[in-house]
Amino acid sequence: MTKVLADYTSEDFLNDDRFIKWVKYQDSNLGHFWNSWLLTNPSNKLEFDNAVVQLRLMLSVHPVAIKQEKLDAVFMKIETEIDSGIPVKIIKYNFLRYAAAVLIPLLIFSAFYLTLKDDNIGAEQQAKVLDHNRAKLILSDGSTVLLGNNDQNIEDASGSKIEKDSAGLRYADQTGATTIAYNTIEVPRGAEYRLVLTDGTQIWLNSETKLRYPAKVMPDGDRNVYLENGEAYFQVTKNKHAPFLVNLNGMQVEVLGTSFNVNTFNNVISTTLEEGNIRVNRKGKASVYQVPGEQTIFSPVSEELTKAKVDTYPFTSWKDGWLVFNDNPLEEVMEQVGRWYDMQVEYTNPSLKTIRFGGKLRKVKSVKDILTVIERSNELSTRILGGKIIISERKPATQ
Repeated sequence: MTKVLADYTSEDFLNDDRFIKWVKYQDSNLGHFWNSWLLTNPSNKLEFDNAVVQLRLMLSVHPVAIKQEKLDAVFMKIETEIDSGIPVKIIKYNFLRYAAAVLIPLLIFSAFYLTLKDDNIGAEQQAKVLDHNRAKLILSDGSTVLLGNNDQNIEDASGSKIEKDSAGLRYADQTGATTIAYNTIEVPRGAEYRLVLTDGTQIWLNSETKLRYPAKVMPDGDRNVYLENGEAYFQVTKNKHAPFLVNLNGMQVEVLGTSFNVNTFNNVISTTLEEGNIRVNRKGKASVYQVPGEQTIFSPVSEELTKAKVDTYPFTSWKDGWLVFNDNPLEEVMEQVGRWYDMQVEYTNPSLKTIRFGGKLRKVKSVKDILTVIERSNELSTRILGGKIIISERKPATQ
C-alpha cells in the first residue's frame, strides 16, 4: 500500500524519487512542489528537514586523509559496538544508487568524528555557535567587569550590590541610598543580556546594545535610563509616583508600567507597545500616545514621527529566542542574523538584498542551520568564509 505524503517520515522522504531529484539537482518545478506542500503540511517540516540534511550530507562527503592510528581507533569503536549486541536498524534507501560512491567514506568519517570530536576541524566547515550570554559592565566608579556564564557577586564604590547568574544581572535593593549612581552595560555582537533593576523592572538587551541605568531606583522621582544604541525590551514595574523614562537620540519614551520594545538600529527609533500605555515625547513637539499593538517610528534626522498598528510579535520575539519575519527583504533578515552570530554579510549580486523572506528561526541553532532554511526558501546559495557569510544565486546543477 502506497504511503501518503502527510504520513511521511524522514526515511520515507529518502525513498521518494521526487525528493531525491529535488535535493540532488535542485529542480525548480519540484522545488515549487515541495515548498507548496510544506506550507499546507507544517507538522511534517521536522521530518522533511531531517531528510534534507541527511541526503545532502550523503551527497557532499569527500574522501579525507586519516592517520593509521586514528583509523585503528575508529575500527575498534565499530567492533566494540557490534560486539555489544546493540540492535541496528537496516534501512533500504532508493538514493543508494546515487550515493554508493560516498557511503564508505561517510561511514569512516562519521565514526572518525564520534571518536575524535575534540580534534580541530577547519573553521569554515564548522557551524558557528557562540556563547551568547555575555556583556561588559561599567560600574559607576569607572571599573569594568566582563560578564559571562559564571555566577558572581559584584559591588562597586557606590555600594551597589549586584547578583550575576545564568539569568543575567539582578540589582539588590539598597536601603538608605540617597544618591543615584549610574552603571552602563555594553552587549557585543553575537550576544544578548538581561538585567533586573532594584524596583523589579526587567530589561532585555539585544546584540550591539549599550544602556546606561541607575544602580538604585528611588521610590519617587523619575526613573531615567539611557539607550545609547541598539535594541531593548522593557517590562516596567508600575509606580504612579515615579515615571519610567527611556531617553534616546532626540526623543523620550515615558511610561508608568508597561511592556514595550525600543529599537535604534538603522538610524531610526521604533517603539513597539505590547501592554499598557506609553507617551513619546520630543523637544518642542506635541507628545504622541501609544496603546497596545501600536508602533511609532521616529527619524532623528528629519524629526518625522509616524504611528501605525502592527503585529507586535515579530518585533519582540528576539527576547524569547526567535527571529520572526513576515515578508521582509533579505537584507533586513541577514542584518539580524549577522548581528546575532557576529558575522558580516556579503552579496555577490546587490539585487539579492530585495528578495522577500518569511519565517520563524530559532536563535539557539547554529548559523549553518539558519542558512539552510534561508537557502531552501529562496533558491539561494550561501557559504561561510572566515567571519563572513557570502550569499549568491544558486546555480542550476548540470545533469
